[in-house]
Amino acid sequence: SVFSVLVEEDTISTGESGMMGKALGMVQKSGWQIQSILADTYGVSEGLVKGPKEILEKRVKVEVRLPRGKAELVDELINEALFKQFGFTAEIQKSNEKLMELSAPKGLSKNLKLPESTRGRFSADDGVIIGRNFKLEGLIRNVESALGISIYNNTQLNEKYDYDLFWDHNKSDTIIKALKDQLGLELKERTLEVEVVMVQSKVKVTG
Repeated sequence: SVFSVLVEEDTISTGESGMMGKALGMVQKSGWQIQSILADTYGVSEGLVKGPKEILEKRVKVEVRLPRGKAELVDELINEALFKQFGFTAEIQKSNEKLMELSAPKGLSKNLKLPESTRGRFSADDGVIIGRNFKLEGLIRNVESALGISIYNNTQLNEKYDYDLFWDHNKSDTIIKALKDQLGLELKERTLEVEVVMVQSKVKVTG
């Protein structure tokens, strides 16, 4: 069985690319900022990963190979490798944060439904997000990026779904109406006590 974890600084890439095959035991990422990776491994919004910019904004390359069926180990191994390679720690803390809360008052809808196939696929472009047998995290991450906000997922929809979302990419605020009209998802500002990932450098400044 193959077992390897590689984490190193990426000084070439200017954007994010890669594949996430946790269930298959293969993860490859290039150009991802540490903040984005920690948000993924801890399952929180990027805005809820806080710490020194020189750490969070560093772009890295990540490669993980594991035997199939070891998906639960992937996040833990990535975090351990990041901590060791870049000399920082991360811990979960409770904090009151002003966020946009995403809810699904009526549950599933016409354009947000149980998957028709077991094959997973996700794509996002200007004004369109399409998921097939995919969790809502992909959708939420792209909405956060489009609006420049942090979203707390309170939909209670934790499985994989099929969904399509279309909006006017020249008017980013139209995405809020699109979420409600097309997917039945509501986005409202609230102050909530949530878990925040606090990053601290191990390097102590003296003198």
